Amino acid sequence: MIKLRLIFILAALVLNCTHSAFASEPNFDWLLGQWKRVNDKAGQITYENWTKKSPYKYIGQSYTIKDNERIWQEDVLLENQGGQWSFNVSMLGEKNATTFIVKHIEEENFWCENPSNPFPTKIEYKKQGDALNATIYGDGQSIDFDFERLRL
Repeated sequence: MIKLRLIFILAALVLNCTHSAFASEPNFDWLLGQWKRVNDKAGQITYENWTKKSPYKYIGQSYTIKDNERIWQEDVLLENQGGQWSFNVSMLGEKNATTFIVKHIEEENFWCENPSNPFPTKIEYKKQGDALNATIYGDGQSIDFDFERLRL
């Protein structure tokens, strides 16, 4: 009877620890959907789209249209490998991605950095209601990208 009780207590502890580990896993679902930049340069429109491939992998794509032509594009892979989240940015035509290590995660906010990248060295995303803000930092300056949600 004591062995059975001990097994039950150990099983409960293992299940509780497993649940706690999953509960603390960051969730970036707040990024999902299509976003349109509201503080863009006159005559151009920038969109950012996010999809979820798994609990550990999110795909983002940003592009700018001017005069009905795509003039800029970058692809992002936000993924967790070995317990570390990274934000990997590939510009159109580049073979290798630039990797930023995610350093801080909150409920609807995160920032990542790559101090060896010329610009930016830090990228921050935060959501407030149906608004999304991405800010890039480096060389003592910052640039805000303010978005409104178009659809999920």
